[in-house]
Amino acid sequence: MKRPVDITPEGLVRLNAQLSAQHLKLEEAREAVRQALIAKDYEDLSLVEAQQHLHEVELRIEDLEDTISRAVIIDGPAVLDRAVLGSVATLRGPNGQELRVQLVGSVEAGDRSGGLVKVSTDSPVGSALLGRQVGEQFSAQVGKVPVTYELLRLDA
Repeated sequence: MKRPVDITPEGLVRLNAQLSAQHLKLEEAREAVRQALIAKDYEDLSLVEAQQHLHEVELRIEDLEDTISRAVIIDGPAVLDRAVLGSVATLRGPNGQELRVQLVGSVEAGDRSGGLVKVSTDSPVGSALLGRQVGEQFSAQVGKVPVTYELLRLDA
């Protein structure tokens, strides 16, 4: 059985938009292959390249459809006493700078939409933040350096 994919409602919207965009690319890729076949220049690299591009687009569509089929929507937490999947946290970094992050599943990690950095609960920072309360400090390995953060605020 395939593992469920935790995702925010916004993340699912983005994945569906990516899928729609890939379907458009699929039609373009199919047309490129048709045009190369019509040219009947079977030894031309354009046919090979068009077929490779078509295959890449088909694989990306399969991947997106698989991820969407396993998606489990996570809403923001009902209680904001601890950082959980879906929480939006304001952290203070080592230089005093503030950073807003949202704890998400690995599919959404790295996205910076909405002024938030999406941090996977599988990442060093995300796993160290998970379960923390406002006012707590925690350390996470960022590259080769341990970095200490303070949890300033939790929002839904």
